[in-house]
Amino acid sequence: MQTPASKKAPKPSSLSQECLSKAKEHIQKVSKKCTIEDTLFEIQKYILNFLANLDAMNSRARQEMNIKTQEILLAEFKEGIWTAEQYREQVSLLNGDAAPPPAKKAREYSPDWDADLDF
Repeated sequence: MQTPASKKAPKPSSLSQECLSKAKEHIQKVSKKCTIEDTLFEIQKYILNFLANLDAMNSRARQEMNIKTQEILLAEFKEGIWTAEQYREQVSLLNGDAAPPPAKKAREYSPDWDADLDF
């Protein structure tokens, strides 16, 4: 008498093997589902990168504007619109140097009041 364990499994047919291989070709891997944290992290990275690029563009534009303004100031100085001191002051303001505080004007003393005036 034979036991069921001694029976061999049926030999797979070549047709079923072909079907399996074709099916495996068409199966796509399911991408990992993004969590809200992943999405927010990606948005944050994008925004930080955008802000860094924006700062760089603004810095470059500011430098170009300062150069053009200095060229205009120099041309105006050569035309006699500005004195040498005014020109230097304008350039230092443009470069972000602290402007010197305005000179204090000497104050006049108040006149003496007549003692005979009664209020």
